[in-house]
Amino acid sequence: LSRSVDAKSKVVFYSAKIALSNLRFRSKSTSDIQLAIDYHIILLQVREAIKSAMAQGASFDDACTGEFESRAPELKELNIGICVLTRFCGRQVVAPVTSSLQEALDRRRRLLA
Repeated sequence: LSRSVDAKSKVVFYSAKIALSNLRFRSKSTSDIQLAIDYHIILLQVREAIKSAMAQGASFDDACTGEFESRAPELKELNIGICVLTRFCGRQVVAPVTSSLQEALDRRRRLLA
């Protein structure tokens, strides 16, 4: 979970995030920590399902697409932002955030080529 404080209102916000194979998935922010924990649990389940599908021979792209399609209603509520993470000259480079899994997978593919 990540925590941020709105400078103006001083309200604390939380969001869930995971990283897997150069992608970072982040949920929308919420002031309800229990809801943020629930979002984190969902993202952890998604990560484990993707790993499991890959262990059974699925490509990373197919595993992600399959998991996102099978959990579409649940994941829509999280309003997930996805970005590609990579390193260049010893520094982490973060691509712009997108809500499109296919766009993120395309960016990842191009960066890793």
